Amino acid sequence: AVSANEDKPRAVPTGKKKTGNASCPIHTSEVVSITKCRCNTSDAAKQAYEGLVSQAIANAEENPDLALQILLSALDIQNDDLAMHMLALELAAKLNVWEQQ
Repeated sequence: AVSANEDKPRAVPTGKKKTGNASCPIHTSEVVSITKCRCNTSDAAKQAYEGLVSQAIANAEENPDLALQILLSALDIQNDDLAMHMLALELAAKLNVWEQQ
């Protein structure tokens, strides 16, 4: 089988830090669209992300609506962790705002 990506040029790491908040060659996924990876996120943004993820996990059982809102804010900062995408989908399904297929 031929992958749809085989004919596309691949990025080669240069060791230089990119400006902006794009995905790097290491943090790519065929499952979700990664637009903001940890490699291109400031230390302050990483700390904010970790804090929001902790809050979302702490609220997931008791207050899934709040947890989903917090998690979506975290994913606006950094979205390269597939587990966080899965948690967001689980919370959305729990709230009946997304139907699992």
